[in-house]
Amino acid sequence: MPHTPADPASSFCNPDIPLNGSGAPGQPLCDFVSYQKAIDHLRFAKAKLVQDQTPFFIVAGIRRPHLNWRAPKGYLDLYEPIQETAMPLQLTLDRSIDPIAWTSFGSLGGVNPHNLTNTPELIRSYRAHYYAAVSWADYVAGRVLDELDQLELTSSTLVVMQYEYIIAFSTSLGKDLALKSITVAAPTTAGTWASM
Repeated sequence: MPHTPADPASSFCNPDIPLNGSGAPGQPLCDFVSYQKAIDHLRFAKAKLVQDQTPFFIVAGIRRPHLNWRAPKGYLDLYEPIQETAMPLQLTLDRSIDPIAWTSFGSLGGVNPHNLTNTPELIRSYRAHYYAAVSWADYVAGRVLDELDQLELTSSTLVVMQYEYIIAFSTSLGKDLALKSITVAAPTTAGTWASM
């Protein structure tokens, strides 16, 4: 029997959060704080690079699209109407995959990897919210990369984006890549990369 929890829209995407994620005073999204800090660190690193040619190394973590998929609602609006969100080609975990690779999310109806435990409406809603969180993470990464451009550091900076592979909700979301962190580093003045 499919599981029917409350509509996730009320807790995942908030219409009161601006598109940049700044949120209510004192309540910004964690990824907003992360990219703002990364930008502050890049500006400081640029000043040090100009002043005394000090190379830099920065890691900026991005939490989304991990649960709870909290993102500004404007990103969910990109995937409206939710009822038109595509269903996955495979609704349950392939039996050739060891269930140890599957994580149970009982609160979202993911209680059995081999049986469909959610309604099509909930699967579409979860997928749309997940896609919104991915779009939000893309915006966050883009803000850091835009700052590199603004500081004219792009051509002399190594940028590494690390992703993780996830299988979620009995493949209700499908197999996707989740952005985990951005690493930026500038070479030393001799043209070789600093030891990291």
